[in-house]
Amino acid sequence: MAALSLRAADDQARVARALDVRSHLISDYFIAEVLDQQPPELARFLLDTSVLGELTAGSCAAVSGRPDAAAMLREIDAANLFLVPLDDERTIFRYHHLVRQVLRAELRARDSARERALHLRAGEWFEATGDTRRATRHYLAASLADRALTLLQDRVVPDFLRDPIAPSPLDMSLVAPEALADAPERILGLAADLLLSGDLARGGGYLDAIERAQPPIPPRSRLAARFAMMRAFQYGQAGRLTEAVTAAQSARDIQQQAQLSDEWHVAIPLILLRVYPCLDDFAAVEREAAAALAPPHTPPNPTHQSRAARADPADPGTQRPGAGLVPGRPPDRCR
Repeated sequence: MAALSLRAADDQARVARALDVRSHLISDYFIAEVLDQQPPELARFLLDTSVLGELTAGSCAAVSGRPDAAAMLREIDAANLFLVPLDDERTIFRYHHLVRQVLRAELRARDSARERALHLRAGEWFEATGDTRRATRHYLAASLADRALTLLQDRVVPDFLRDPIAPSPLDMSLVAPEALADAPERILGLAADLLLSGDLARGGGYLDAIERAQPPIPPRSRLAARFAMMRAFQYGQAGRLTEAVTAAQSARDIQQQAQLSDEWHVAIPLILLRVYPCLDDFAAVEREAAAALAPPHTPPNPTHQSRAARADPADPGTQRPGAGLVPGRPPDRCR
């Protein structure tokens, strides 16, 4: 009866809500009566591109290997196959969340090796376009943890500063403990990603692990400065304001004494701009505002800007849990 009801429905939103992947009956019905009824090349395109959170002609072409990806997206859109447009021009889409879950599960069931290969293609495409946080997720899904963590350890903070929209949470089950052994830079990159995604507990736990590591990190190193900066961010997000100021000043002292040039340090005045108003230190606010404007910064990526502008409030993968770095808004918490 459920299958017949869905088959007769004209409202695809109602159909999608009913498509609960926990129900094998409904999932199997969708595969048999929707996916398998499409032309083979279209069905393959739907399965292949289900690894992507956002669908553009470029990303779909890179993953599927089809130069006509834009035409395929228009065909799927015209056929009302559960695409959600993310821009007025209808050039950027996503699959309805539940439909994407069904497609991804079916792709994995049919060919798990192909799924990993598709994630590798996606990772390489996102890395080439400068979106290393999303590239990291795809490399992990492709079972390339070393490549993912190496990429993350240097680019996570600069990329966040350009694009505060957090991608999907990291699947920590894909990170083997041995990949982090004796690798404090990797651990810090992982901690930074978790903290910037709003996971203060796990991110803080990785910072604690670095602090306990033996031998300790060199006190006047780039790693020490980055560590202090991420402690400042953690404390600021947790409302530990005085500790946040101390850690940020420590990061700045290391940077200046060691004459370090590092994109991560652009975040220091931004963190303090969030903390000092809560401490009613408005002279410091003016000082940090000047510091935030003084250093040169990387021009914003137009792709990143458009993605921020189209954040979906209903999609946890497009929220800004780490947006406390962005100045010009009232502090989220002043304790």
